[in-house]
Amino acid sequence: MSGHGLSPGRPIADAFLQERGLSPEDRLAVTEELLAQATHHEEVLLGFAVVRKAVGRSFDESLLDRLRYWLEHFVWNWAQCDDLCLTVLYPFFLTRTPALTRIQHWTGSRSPWCRRAANVALVKFVSRKIRSSRYMLPRELILGNAHRLLADPEPYVQKSVGGC
Repeated sequence: MSGHGLSPGRPIADAFLQERGLSPEDRLAVTEELLAQATHHEEVLLGFAVVRKAVGRSFDESLLDRLRYWLEHFVWNWAQCDDLCLTVLYPFFLTRTPALTRIQHWTGSRSPWCRRAANVALVKFVSRKIRSSRYMLPRELILGNAHRLLADPEPYVQKSVGGC
């Protein structure tokens, strides 16, 4: 990550996408190809940077199944997990906050990164002003995810709950 908190792949992805004018579906295809072939951390972040601007309004809630798959098969560290949560999931949920409840079952995933994402994806919504109104996450959602993950054996999942 750069010193400014931005993925180093963002400027590259933005320039590539502006030049090519790819549709949201094409961006998703490029991302999945990058993720499938990634052997370096930066390639994973580049994949997320390619799709991040398209998720706000371009996809329906079925995208969450794909994002779960990415977490379970292509993410291998906490930085990638958090980048996906903050740059892809957050803009996705901004336009459909009720869908936040659809990731509760991620707490039962075999992947520690998917379990971590079930909490990290909620962070920016704990108390957030959205479009001049305040959206508060249902307490049951926050506490439910935290309760399900409280005894998780993985340290990075524990850190998403506030443990360790």
